[in-house]
Amino acid sequence: MNAELRTSAISDFQMIRDDFLSRLEKYSKGELENKTFYDIQTELRRLRNTLSMWSLIPEGDETGTLTCFKARCNRLEDATEKITNNFADFHRNVTEHGLKMFEMLTIQLGRLTLKDSTGTDEKAGEWSIKAEMEQRKWESRNPADDTDDEDMLRMIWCIMQFKMVCPCKQCMGRFIPGNGA
Repeated sequence: MNAELRTSAISDFQMIRDDFLSRLEKYSKGELENKTFYDIQTELRRLRNTLSMWSLIPEGDETGTLTCFKARCNRLEDATEKITNNFADFHRNVTEHGLKMFEMLTIQLGRLTLKDSTGTDEKAGEWSIKAEMEQRKWESRNPADDTDDEDMLRMIWCIMQFKMVCPCKQCMGRFIPGNGA
């Protein structure tokens, strides 16, 4: 990634992420704003392409980017592709499960941050707490009791809910109340 593009990607990251978030939050509530199936699929593909571009931001001290950022982008990119493909099954009759896909994507995209270890991305911290609460819901449910749709949702959630050996607050679980947040 050339220096000019990298600088632009870093400086515009939160604005672009938050723009996607505002639309995804509406979709998760069933507010599709007269969007057609193709409009939403196009938007999901645009998000996937944006995640792909973000994954090219190098990690390290020079950019301040977290060690896990690229891996998070790649996982969200994969999950967005699955959601895009599965959305075709839900578009004619928007169901609770279809809306849940958007909710889960919103949660995970919201927690995506370049620099949470500095504490400068409060919105990502708030979304990280929501992600951990959602994770607890999935953990409390027996997978054997899942319907086919719930099984698909669980699979997508597991792709997105990601922790690795990384000193960031998200990977260390420090956004959770009582865990040093």
